[in-house]
Amino acid sequence: MALVVVSCHIDKLLTGGKTPPSDAPPARVAFSSSLGSARARAGDPITPPVQVNVQDSAGRVTLRDTLITLSLAANPGGAKLRGDTVAHSVDGVATFANIRLDKAASGYTLTAAAPNLHPDTSAAFSVMPAPATDLQFTVQPRQPSAAMQDSAIKPPVQVTAYDSLGNKVINFTGLVGVTLGNDGSVTKKATLSGGDPVPAVAGVATFPNLRIDQAGVGYTLTAAFGTAQPVDTSTAFNITPGPPPPATHLAFTQQPPQTTQAGAAIVPPVQIAALDAAEHVVQGFTGAIGLALEPASNGGTLSGGDPVNAVNGIATFANLSINKAGTGYTLRATAPPLTDATSSAFAVRAPPSGSLRVTTSTSGDNLDTDGYTVTVDGTTSQSIGNNSSGGVTFSGLSVSNHTVELTGVANNCTVTAPNPRTVAVTDGATAVTAFVVTCTALTGSITVTTATTGSSLPSTYTVTLDGGSSRTIPADNGSTTYDGLSTTNHTVALTDVPGNCTVTGGASKTVPVTAGQTATAAFKITCTALTGSLTVTTATTGSSLPSTYTVTLDGGSSRTISADGGTTTYDGLSTTTHTVALTDVPGNCTVTGGASKTVPVTAGQTATAAFTITCSALTGSLTVTTATTGSSQPSTYTVTVDGGQSRTISANGGTTTYSGLSATTHTVALTDVPANCTVSGGASHSVTVTASQTTTEPFSISCAATTGSLAVTTTTTGPEQPSGYTVSVSGGGSQSIGTNQTITFTDLAPGSHSVALNGAPSNCSVSGGPSQTVNVTAGQTATASFTISCVATTGSLTVTAATTGSSQPSTYTVTVDGGQSRTISANGGTTTYSGLSATTHTVALTDVPANCTVSGGASHSVTVTATQTTTEPFSISCAATTGSLTVTAATTGSSQPSSYTVTVDDGQSRTISANGGTTTYSGLSATTHTVALTDVPANCTVGGGASHTVAVTAGQTTTEAFSISCVATTGSLTVSTTTTGGTPDPDGYTVSVSGGGGGSQHIDPNASLTFFNLAVGSHTVTLSGIAPNCSVSGGTQRNVNVPAGGSTSASFPVDCPTPNQPPTADFSSSCTLLVCTFTSTSSDPDGTIVSYSWTFGDGGTSNEQNPTHVYTATGSYTVRLTVQDNQGATASASHPVSVSAPANQAPSVNAGPDDTAVTGLLYSFSWSFSDANHNGPWSYTIDWGDGQTSSGPESTEGTFSAGHTYIIVLPRSFTITVTVTDASGASGSDSKVVSVFLL
Repeated sequence: MALVVVSCHIDKLLTGGKTPPSDAPPARVAFSSSLGSARARAGDPITPPVQVNVQDSAGRVTLRDTLITLSLAANPGGAKLRGDTVAHSVDGVATFANIRLDKAASGYTLTAAAPNLHPDTSAAFSVMPAPATDLQFTVQPRQPSAAMQDSAIKPPVQVTAYDSLGNKVINFTGLVGVTLGNDGSVTKKATLSGGDPVPAVAGVATFPNLRIDQAGVGYTLTAAFGTAQPVDTSTAFNITPGPPPPATHLAFTQQPPQTTQAGAAIVPPVQIAALDAAEHVVQGFTGAIGLALEPASNGGTLSGGDPVNAVNGIATFANLSINKAGTGYTLRATAPPLTDATSSAFAVRAPPSGSLRVTTSTSGDNLDTDGYTVTVDGTTSQSIGNNSSGGVTFSGLSVSNHTVELTGVANNCTVTAPNPRTVAVTDGATAVTAFVVTCTALTGSITVTTATTGSSLPSTYTVTLDGGSSRTIPADNGSTTYDGLSTTNHTVALTDVPGNCTVTGGASKTVPVTAGQTATAAFKITCTALTGSLTVTTATTGSSLPSTYTVTLDGGSSRTISADGGTTTYDGLSTTTHTVALTDVPGNCTVTGGASKTVPVTAGQTATAAFTITCSALTGSLTVTTATTGSSQPSTYTVTVDGGQSRTISANGGTTTYSGLSATTHTVALTDVPANCTVSGGASHSVTVTASQTTTEPFSISCAATTGSLAVTTTTTGPEQPSGYTVSVSGGGSQSIGTNQTITFTDLAPGSHSVALNGAPSNCSVSGGPSQTVNVTAGQTATASFTISCVATTGSLTVTAATTGSSQPSTYTVTVDGGQSRTISANGGTTTYSGLSATTHTVALTDVPANCTVSGGASHSVTVTATQTTTEPFSISCAATTGSLTVTAATTGSSQPSSYTVTVDDGQSRTISANGGTTTYSGLSATTHTVALTDVPANCTVGGGASHTVAVTAGQTTTEAFSISCVATTGSLTVSTTTTGGTPDPDGYTVSVSGGGGGSQHIDPNASLTFFNLAVGSHTVTLSGIAPNCSVSGGTQRNVNVPAGGSTSASFPVDCPTPNQPPTADFSSSCTLLVCTFTSTSSDPDGTIVSYSWTFGDGGTSNEQNPTHVYTATGSYTVRLTVQDNQGATASASHPVSVSAPANQAPSVNAGPDDTAVTGLLYSFSWSFSDANHNGPWSYTIDWGDGQTSSGPESTEGTFSAGHTYIIVLPRSFTITVTVTDASGASGSDSKVVSVFLL
């Protein structure tokens, strides 16, 4: 008892109180702990590392190591298992240190598997997402319009957080903010509210109250973590305008100009807007807005002011015009119930005008004696003579282009182009245009007509004029006209008249021609008929001839003609082509060349149409039918007619027809009739065939049966029955039959038949024997039965295997009697062979490794008893057969790598440190192995080669050392700069080198520096940070090639000239009333000023250096001067100026000196005016002193002419007063005395 206690204590002392490892063979793999408590995050290794134990059948960890593979079982996230998924167990435990999954989800499981061991599946575990690094709009603003301005965007925008692997980070609760990306408003000053950072819930941030205060198109939102830089942008969307406030009043957004011309469209077009109370245009207003002209006292009429529907809240009047000059006009806009609006006052000036004088000059023959008509612009016309040098004048024409046309021109006269023509009329001047007309001599025409009656008319005649000008004219209702004939007598002749035709009055006529008229020469012709004859003949040969045919001529004139030797003649036929047809031709007759002929008839002659006909004999047809009843019918018979023409006919329902038989009696015979069949009425019939008919002859046949049938039945009992048998019947062949089945042999000849059952195995016996004799009766079914009983003849053998010791194989191979190979598990394996004969069998265990021994030998003799199972066990013991291999690495030289990769036998890859690295492979078979060192850089060489062959000894550790030497793989680059010019870059430059080992460094304007440890090969060197006034010769980039262990260089010459200094703009001004003089005081420190550009604040501009500008109205204006120097640099300066108009002064009028006039004659004089304020336009009135006045508008100051005629009885004097009124209503006058004398 004490010994047992001591042993227990020693065991616990050695194992630390844990279950000791097992030496039993491994049976399965199992996860050492539950993964349910593991910490797994997408992309990161699972912690603590996954471990898998190798266990025996009792669940104890074994010391026998093996290769274990991990794979994904349940994969709810569609992840990929990454890291080292294959590991070799050490002391029965395999550790997977860097296993990771890339998709977050719950319910993952892993499967661990090893060769020949039972696998294991882990408990379900979850993978959490990695930290949030990305944001995405998962609920976008609605397309195309997300909301109205100042309204919340619905549905609420949502932004979801994702990790770098694309997993939704459901545990993210940080702040997410939304800001405005693209501003889609017109003002580009839209504001987003409701987008301040909010905490995410389950990784999703929701923004229920996002609003944008302006309508627009193409808005986008951006999302960011808190207030950091945005990381995602939404799809584009629109914000629609909100409901507008109602319109309350009207306002002119485009006023009429201060001055416009009477009758002309007002430009730019007047526009009136519907405004709300806040003076905003109500874009949704589409009501009608009308315009009226005020004041009515001006007498003007407004055109184009009818109500216009507003578009986007604005009504545009594109065709406004006023027909009368005047000042102080205003427009009043109305759109009830909105408040009216009145425009600013404006003036309408009379349009400028001029005159147009038109002259004519006509030459040639037969001039137009009644003159012509001149029309201007298609509306105003005057008469004018054919040679009018003074012409006619059109006054008061607008200053524009006018269309002038000369009409009423005789047909023989032509106006030199262009007509109509365009003439430009200028203000106060008379334009002149001359029409040149040329006339030619007048001519007349002759029309020649023909009218022909009678028979045998020709189709045409020939007409000649004055012995020439031949033309073809139709014989009847013909007409042709000769134009351009001189006004004299002409001879018209009709020729090519046939001899049977006569021209009334003769074939030649003399016709006088009158200018501008058409004379007629009418010819009447009478013709008599021309005829001939046509004889028709027939000739018929052959059999079954008819007696007559029918002849028709041209579809009529039918006549009967004898079939053979017939003749008939048609007289008095027209001399044309005629159609002769032969009809009533029987179907057995054929007309050579067809039954219709086309024959030409010549006047005074007889044509012939001969018909040749061939006829054949008439025949009939014979149809033969068969109907067969009874048993054992044949399928066909043979039919012959008159001992020939053999045909096969179906025995039942058969039919065949013989055509083309002569109309006589024929013999029809039915042959090939079997002996068991009888033909009713005999097999030969006499049949009469009628011409053109079908005669039917039926045959009725009856047949008797000639065969019988045999039904064979099998009944099988007992074990180990066969799958079936074969039945053979003499004279009937063989058939397969089941163990319990009935089959039938048909069409057996009546009489005795032998029936045999074949294929019965030796363990089965047939009652009464396998052969019987059966008698078959015609038309009946005979029977034959076989009864079979079977007995069992085999047993079974179960083979088992039990293996102990180390380095056990996973399986062996079992054979029975040298065959029936099967694989059996090495430990606990079992397999059963059934159906073995009840004798002695040899069982052999093969594929036993050399380190294993089979107790009692690998081959056993076993006796199998019928219907029983015999068990044969194999016991095998194995010894260890593996060893270990330690690989070391030692590296010398420059540019060493940090590690290499070691593989054994092209597998089991491991990373080993490049210098002093070591790794050990355990459990290797005691054979030769190949150890390879890979991932060796090109600059390194492995002593003895990168692949070594190593022999591993069982139970020992072999060491294989790799010695590697490396050479340098980098080079250096020296970069230098040289800078010239008046203004070098003060802070130097930056040099950047691409590729391995490269980077950026600062360099002074004149310096050099070196980049070390650059990768061998091509690099791009870039110089940046260059001042705008500097340029690099050859560009800012160089391509260099760095040699291994060597150096190369790159240089950059830089030129930095002193940059141009911009000019300074300034000016002074001096203003008197409305006139300002400007003086530029601009300067340029390093060049000259080459251009000046002035804007005076009222729309006026100038390019002079020191301009003078006249303003039109009192006010303050901002004047801007822009100057440019000789190198293109510009500068600007602005100053305000104030101007004031002088008090309005009346125009100064000069009527001229006193003068004299004569009664009845036009008195003309000149007057003038000037206006110190230039306050136009002006109107003038001339009081002639005799109660008459003249008035009109003037657009300019200056000297003008006027005229008047005085009518007196006695000499007297009149005072002429000229009054001029400016645009403001101020008037000035001057008078003169005119003394009028009698003529």
